[in-house]
Amino acid sequence: MRHETHLAHFILVSLSLLLLTACAPTVPKGASFKPLAPPDSKDTLIYVFRDDSLRGIGGVDIELDGEKLGNLLNGEYLAFLVDPGQHSLKARMKWLQIIPRSWNSLDFNTRAGETVYLRVWAAYQSTPGRSDSYADPTATSSDQNGEVGLFLGIQKPALAREELKSSRRAAGH
Repeated sequence: MRHETHLAHFILVSLSLLLLTACAPTVPKGASFKPLAPPDSKDTLIYVFRDDSLRGIGGVDIELDGEKLGNLLNGEYLAFLVDPGQHSLKARMKWLQIIPRSWNSLDFNTRAGETVYLRVWAAYQSTPGRSDSYADPTATSSDQNGEVGLFLGIQKPALAREELKSSRRAAGH
């Protein structure tokens, strides 16, 4: 009986630690944003950045054209060169960083010499039957009652550069 009590206590403590670790806010630690030189006439420069108004949402797995790029925290960005043409960005958010919670994809076309800004954000979705504030990237928890969803979009260059000023480079990139 004593062994069972210790085992139950161990399991309870382990689950509590898992929940605390998974829900702990993570802060970007990479270098502050510094714009790269414009691409040459053969390449396309892509920035993928994350800017949520929601807090407490963990990292998002990012994939471009089937290549895993890593985990993107709120306030982080990635920058890289690609060949011009058709591309597909995929993002996946997990509950407790284990269970898939929300995912999305964006197909887009690029031209040589172009810089493309792709924004990733988590936001509240309206409940079915409501059309107000759907996927509003500025909505806070007091504004919405729906589920949290993951959204992707092409951002206008001037706005993206302004939003990127406070970003940090994603770890390991």
